[in-house]
Amino acid sequence: MIPQGVYDAISQYQLLTEKDRIVVGVSGGPDSIALLHILWQLSEEYSLSLCVAHLNHMQRDEESKEDAEYTLRFANKLSIPVVSEEIDVKAVKERESKGFPLTDVARKIRYDFFKRVAKGFGASKIAVGHHANDHVETMLINLIRGAGPEGLKGIASIRKIDEGLLLIRPLIKLSSQQIHQYLSEHQLEFRVDSSNLKPIFLRNRVRLQLLPLLRNEYNPKVDNAFIQLSRLIEADDDYINEAVNHVLPQAIIEHGKKMVVMDVDRLSGLHPAIQTRVIRRAIAMIRADTTGFNYQHIQGIRQLITGIHPQTKLSLPFSISVKREYKHLVIKEESIYRLKQLGGYEYLVNIPGTEELSDLRCTIKTDVVLTEAIFSDIEYIKKHPAAEYRYPIQDAKHPMVLRAYFDYEQVTPPLTLRCRRNGDRFHPYGMQGTKKIKDFFMDLKLPMDTRDRMPLLVDKKGNILWVIGLRINEQVKITSKTQKVLVVSMVSRTVSN
Repeated sequence: MIPQGVYDAISQYQLLTEKDRIVVGVSGGPDSIALLHILWQLSEEYSLSLCVAHLNHMQRDEESKEDAEYTLRFANKLSIPVVSEEIDVKAVKERESKGFPLTDVARKIRYDFFKRVAKGFGASKIAVGHHANDHVETMLINLIRGAGPEGLKGIASIRKIDEGLLLIRPLIKLSSQQIHQYLSEHQLEFRVDSSNLKPIFLRNRVRLQLLPLLRNEYNPKVDNAFIQLSRLIEADDDYINEAVNHVLPQAIIEHGKKMVVMDVDRLSGLHPAIQTRVIRRAIAMIRADTTGFNYQHIQGIRQLITGIHPQTKLSLPFSISVKREYKHLVIKEESIYRLKQLGGYEYLVNIPGTEELSDLRCTIKTDVVLTEAIFSDIEYIKKHPAAEYRYPIQDAKHPMVLRAYFDYEQVTPPLTLRCRRNGDRFHPYGMQGTKKIKDFFMDLKLPMDTRDRMPLLVDKKGNILWVIGLRINEQVKITSKTQKVLVVSMVSRTVSN
């Protein structure tokens, strides 16, 4: 018998329709095995076409291989086709995403894989096995991280993840206990991921330590309390979003592919709850989502709207700038390269010092500090990739700053700032081995007219320390042994589009 909670979720969120083609993410664990079996049972009622997608993260050696083998056997037993791949997630993180948590990298790789399978299968939906306990864990994690109402809604039962592709969670109303009861009733075996039993990652610590403490010491029904809270927040948020839908067209003056222009007077008259969401919607029009934009970023934009200065500017992550131009607020995606175009150049850069490079219309500043003096910056570096050394400056005269940090003992002064030369090579941070600057630019798909004028910071030995705004050299990165840090900042003086 299929649990009533599954029918409730399907009905409430319209998760299934007739003749759906669905890719089911199956790890071999209890949740995904129950999900696949339930959808298999529903396949006749809804005329579903199912395909299993299994990704081996290659993190648990033989255990991971056995997970893949079991998933294949189980799907074959149900006569459901399987697409299986192996991707060394940890290797990808070390090579391409060193500044991001392993769990985030794994999630992105996993969902990219699901999307590829869905495209090949012609599916319009991807089903995953998140349940009510996952929902509560996500709310707690988001609360710990300082999320707003959007984060405290927890896991969405259904959401769009690509054009014509929905992610659905049919088990979202079931508890882990109910899922295990279903598995027992149907005598279904499953695999156990041993890494889930170790308090290594934040989610594991919340599941294994924090939630049991809350249940035992504070409220035995704390899960129900969080689920009730999420439903209340969801209802309130839906109401507020209706108001946002009403005022957003009135606030927008112009909307292009990489720019949104808004009416400052209309924005300033909005309630903060509406205003905040309108700002996020405007950013989403340029970036598709607002991941990476935190409370401080949004509050900075609100200060531009309500401030007394008619011409101010704020730089945000992902090359997004926000500029107040009297009665207009302009949100746009900027080119990471903002210097004046020159055919060739080379400038001496003193340490410490501040150099006004008028031909390049920028200022470059260097300083040497003790590691403990910039502890907060070091923490920032640990959480962000090297390419995102970008800080907000609310100053119309200095609209953009790019900043990088180096182990001073690994640098040989004096430094020079120059454009690339034939044969230039460096060791990009987070990658294995050296790479030609030419190939590095090609990999990033930089426009041809940008490549020859992109500034490089080079030391006396000819080592390229920093491709300004893009990547530092792996060999001069800060480590646990670093005592002195070279801080280099470049500030553009004007904006050239």
